[in-house]
Amino acid sequence: MIKEVRKLIPAMALLLSAAAANAQTAVTTAGGEAGTLSYTVGQPFYETAATDAGSLTPGVQQAYVITTVEVGIPETAASLTLEAYPNPTPDNLTLRCEANAALRYTLTDANGRTLLAGDTDSDQTTIGMSKFTPGIYLLRVDNGNVMVKTFRIVKN
Repeated sequence: MIKEVRKLIPAMALLLSAAAANAQTAVTTAGGEAGTLSYTVGQPFYETAATDAGSLTPGVQQAYVITTVEVGIPETAASLTLEAYPNPTPDNLTLRCEANAALRYTLTDANGRTLLAGDTDSDQTTIGMSKFTPGIYLLRVDNGNVMVKTFRIVKN
């Protein structure tokens, strides 16, 4: 009987010490420089500190949404109506602008290489695409430093 009790003493000591021990705790932080990010897996502890100004719950992910409102959009970019046709095109592409604005176009391939660039000469500009292989191209139209529209052009 005494041998059996002696065998149970280490197990009882281990059980009591485990019950008295604290669970995992961690101080979690987020953010940093150069786009760093830190995180925790699970919820190490849960404790809330609340005041009239707000509450803080460490160890729990709290959503925070930042909304950016863009102001000062140039009126010319908002009032332009652009069309690129025919799309798909076999030879020539026509870029039409209702407002006769000084625009600049850039034609790039799928790899981002600039193939053509130029200024619009009137309300209709013809862009020759007969020398290009069939594929998908991007036609970007700018008004000064402001991007007005990007077209996805299919060349047959």
